[in-house]
Amino acid sequence: MNPPRRHTVGWADHYRPTTLKAMALAPELRQRFEWYLASEVLPRSLLLHGPSGVGKTTIATIIADTLYASDGLPRVRRVKATEAGTVGLIRTGVIDSMRAEPGPRLVIFEEASELTDEAQAALRVPMEDYADHCRVIFLMNDRSSTFDDALRSRCDVIEMRLPPLAECARILGAVLKAEGIPPVASEVLARVTAYFAAASTDNKRDLRTLLADAEVAVATSPIRPKRSS
Repeated sequence: MNPPRRHTVGWADHYRPTTLKAMALAPELRQRFEWYLASEVLPRSLLLHGPSGVGKTTIATIIADTLYASDGLPRVRRVKATEAGTVGLIRTGVIDSMRAEPGPRLVIFEEASELTDEAQAALRVPMEDYADHCRVIFLMNDRSSTFDDALRSRCDVIEMRLPPLAECARILGAVLKAEGIPPVASEVLARVTAYFAAASTDNKRDLRTLLADAEVAVATSPIRPKRSS
């Protein structure tokens, strides 16, 4: 966790994880991503799907920073939602990035569900031709039935599920400690986790929601954080 300090952004952004340890993950997902990160490069391309807020973008960033940033060269290309449907950009800029050598490359599609059929078709051959040195990570909120089968077959498909409550409580406890919230403020944790547990069957049970709710609970509590100056 970051050291305690005054900050203007919300807890969810200030404490955005930069390591697997700082993420709320189911044990089997943590083990799988640890295996990926133990490699020199990503062993296969990935398709990560799951509701907003469960860490898809965060884990893609951790993979990029861990496996593709050690030499300081621009080896990662991010394709945002506003770019994903532009087949001209895919055929030129993105595929050029995939083709570039020497050294490994990574392309991250932040909203892969926005890729048009034409854009997906344009990626089929490059994903195969440049597979020796380029990996792709597709991120989407659901496992779209319209996503190209050829692209899907070249990926490990991983469902990013809602994290276990115990994992969320672990992260929240670390954030409260970093924020200087005294132990006597445990009712803040109880208030938030009770709500969070009640939301376990829908998409509200994500770490961003938990930290946002905790921040509001602390702000409206008579107990004030004991920050270091």
